[in-house]
Amino acid sequence: MFWDATVRQRNCRFGHESNLTHFPIYTKNLCIQECRLRLVYEVCKCIPHFYPNRVNKPKRVCDYHTLKRCFPPNKDYFLKLYRQRGDSQEIDTAPCYCDQNCRDSVVSATHQVDTSEYIHGNGATMTMTEWPSLQYRREVYLTFTDLLVYIGGTAGLFIGFNVLGAIEIVYFFTMRLLFKLLGYKL
Repeated sequence: MFWDATVRQRNCRFGHESNLTHFPIYTKNLCIQECRLRLVYEVCKCIPHFYPNRVNKPKRVCDYHTLKRCFPPNKDYFLKLYRQRGDSQEIDTAPCYCDQNCRDSVVSATHQVDTSEYIHGNGATMTMTEWPSLQYRREVYLTFTDLLVYIGGTAGLFIGFNVLGAIEIVYFFTMRLLFKLLGYKL
């Protein structure tokens, strides 16, 4: 099946097939980060403090003066992983070979049967394609009632407001005014 194929046959890596020295699992982003780490080490002879360095032979960590001297002139090379050589059109590319993650890639598996081995028989050619399946599910996390409860709870917490207080405010401004206009003494 797909898992029995080698990394070169399927052109992708699973997380447990890590060939990285500084990271225990494999992702394409971690591979690119390790390429940058190797590139910085080759150019500056040290690595910045934020790169992982828990390996058998830890690399030297750059001090402030080395970072200030080495990084600004090479920052584009470290970010883009390539640079132009002086005024010429030649491009110096960092040796970075990172495979795609197998979980994120579309895999096309083809199996063909050679018909020349059948004498007076029928041959067949079979092609299979597997696409990754993705299922999206929509869940309603917040209903209108939940929204009212959250607003009421927040208002009650911060300003001491509750439903009885709202009814008293409505009563004070409407019912008292109505009774006063009708001539009742309160």
